[in-house]
Amino acid sequence: MPRRSAFTLIELLVTISIIAILIAILLPALGKARQSSRELASLNNVRTIHQTFQMYHDQYKSYPFIRGGVKPEGFDGPSPPGVYFIRWHPSGTIIGTDQVWAMSVLWPGVVATMAPWEEHYKTWISPGRPAKLPDGTISMNSDGISDVSYRYSNSFLAQPKLWKEGGPGGVIDDSMIKAISVAEVGFPSDKVMLWDRDLAYYPKEPEKIGSFYNAATPMAFVDGHGAAKNPTKAKPGTPNPLNNKSDAQFHNTTDGVQGRDFD
Repeated sequence: MPRRSAFTLIELLVTISIIAILIAILLPALGKARQSSRELASLNNVRTIHQTFQMYHDQYKSYPFIRGGVKPEGFDGPSPPGVYFIRWHPSGTIIGTDQVWAMSVLWPGVVATMAPWEEHYKTWISPGRPAKLPDGTISMNSDGISDVSYRYSNSFLAQPKLWKEGGPGGVIDDSMIKAISVAEVGFPSDKVMLWDRDLAYYPKEPEKIGSFYNAATPMAFVDGHGAAKNPTKAKPGTPNPLNNKSDAQFHNTTDGVQGRDFD
C-alpha cells in the first residue's frame, strides 16, 4: 500500500500559530488603510461642498446666508423679523429658528436649490454614517441638528469686527449680521470654511477637547483646498458677544473672515 503524507499535530499547531500571528499583524494595518480611505472620502466631501458654496457665491455674490423674517415661497405663517426660515427635507418641511448661528448645520436648506438633497446628501455626511435622508423629523444632538456632518463656520454670518481681538468695542447688535463675500476674506488659504464634525469613520470615538475632537479632521479652506488637521491646534477663538460669548475655533476666528485659523 502506498504511504500517505499528512501533518503531524505539532506541525498543524505551528501552522495555526503562524496564521494567527499574521492576522494579528495585518488587521491593524487593514484597519488603518480603511480609515485612511474614509478620511480621503471625507476630504473629497468638504471640497465638493466648497464647490457648491462657490456656485452659490457666484449666483448671489455671497456665501450661504439667509435674512431674518424672510418667508420661504409657499409658507403662509407669520414671519417675525428675528426668525430665520429654512427649507428642509422632505419637500414642504420648513425650520424656523431665532439663531442665525444655527446656519452652521442648516446650510443644506439654503444651497439645496442648486445641490438637491437626493443627489448630494451622501456628500453631506461623514463616511461611516448611514446615508438616510431626513424624513421631516428634526434630529438633534448636543451640537444641534445632526442631519448633516459638516459644519459651516459662523464667521461667514457677520461682520469681521464682531470678533476683533480684545473685544470689538462700540455698539454690538444684530446689524452686524450680514452676508460675506470672498472679497472680504483676508487669508483664503488660512480661514476654515467647513469641517467634519462627526468623524464617523474612526473605529473609536476620539478624545474631545472643548467643541472638537482631538484628531485629524477633514476641513476645507476658503481657497478651496482641503486638509486633515487637528482643530484643537488651531488658533483660539475670540468670544462672540451675540452668541453667548462662544469662542469655539473656526466659528469665532479672531477678526472673523479677515483672520487666520492656522499659522
